[in-house]
Amino acid sequence: MSPNRKLEPIRVGVLTAEPLRLAGIASIFEDLPSEGYAPLSPVVGSLEELLSDCTLAFLVVDLHSSAGGVKTLEAIRRRRPGLRLIVIGPEGDDKLILDSIMAGARAYLDLKASPQIARQAVEADRK
Repeated sequence: MSPNRKLEPIRVGVLTAEPLRLAGIASIFEDLPSEGYAPLSPVVGSLEELLSDCTLAFLVVDLHSSAGGVKTLEAIRRRRPGLRLIVIGPEGDDKLILDSIMAGARAYLDLKASPQIARQAVEADRK
């Protein structure tokens, strides 16, 4: 790729009901990209707003604050099957991890995951 070629930002939706979590998760995707990667652009809103935004490539779903849990993931998958889901949830719940993946999650991150890991989950699956 030519070093002069500017990559279009990848829009990443962030779904969480807690304002502090929202600010923290969104800020992860505001950092400058690694060399050769497109910038990430966080988009926040309600589930309905995010699902209506056809420009989103990814949706990060925080299961800690989502009342619907895996049912929310299944609803997203039915409505937007091509939307790449990244789930943030509790650690050590193997059933929830498996259920999340079966519901369409491309990555499952627990609270010990670093901001770099969250960015890598998007960057690794950006193709």
